Amino acid sequence: MATKRDTAPLASAGDLDFLRQQLAVKLDSGDVRIPMLPEVAVRVIQAAADPDVSARDMAQIIYADPALAAHVMRLVNSSAYRPAQPIQSLHHAISWLGMGEVCELAFTAAVKSRLLNIPRQRARTARLWATAVGSAAWARVIADICGRGGEVAYLAGLMHEVGIPVCLQACVDLGAELNTVLSEETIDALVAEFKGPVGTRVATVWELPPTVAAAIAGWVEWETAVDQRDLCAVTYLAHQLAEHTLAGSEPLALALNDDPVVAYLKLSGVALNAVLGQAPLVEATIDGFRL
Repeated sequence: MATKRDTAPLASAGDLDFLRQQLAVKLDSGDVRIPMLPEVAVRVIQAAADPDVSARDMAQIIYADPALAAHVMRLVNSSAYRPAQPIQSLHHAISWLGMGEVCELAFTAAVKSRLLNIPRQRARTARLWATAVGSAAWARVIADICGRGGEVAYLAGLMHEVGIPVCLQACVDLGAELNTVLSEETIDALVAEFKGPVGTRVATVWELPPTVAAAIAGWVEWETAVDQRDLCAVTYLAHQLAEHTLAGSEPLALALNDDPVVAYLKLSGVALNAVLGQAPLVEATIDGFRL
């Protein structure tokens, strides 16, 4: 009679190969759980792409979720944005910050809980979320200053590693099915292998812009990216800056260490200093979205 595996960490190469095969089967069969995008987030994304949507229309979409509206209002009145006077309404916020930025804040707040509620993975997801928010904020700064990446830079930065939390949940589910506990090393190996294709799957299911899907697929190897290379480069640089912002171990300019992405994006000394000068804004944005 077949018996269940003992509840113990899996560490051997054989176990890893077995788990890799099992996870590949789940992915191919569509059995990897992808969280549903909140309805308000779907409506925000759709409205942001519609030139006929007014500030009043967008405010009404966000107000339909009172908790989300309250979260966005707290953010726009936070130290990240330093309004001269308190912002009293979403319509006021949109008039001051612009439609695009308020949409970004609303989308970020809406998806936060859907990606991070993973059993026994709190430390991983907290760090992942901080990196995602930091990458999004840096991507917006980089795109604004170097003129690359366009309006989707923030979304690409936020979503570029969206495959990781979904892979973490899949590993938890797989361990439960096999009545075993996957070691940290095993989970890291599986996530590293599957986060790309899973992230692309999430982008498809969530109907994110094709440009964002391209950034998810190509940001790591941005130099060889065939589609949306500029956006991939912006996302890559944003990720590096977010990692160093969170580590806080060395000056950001030194951390770049002559990375070729800086030359590719034509970030001269003045332009690069302008990017790095926005570090306090990025740090405040990360703090505003902390778990």
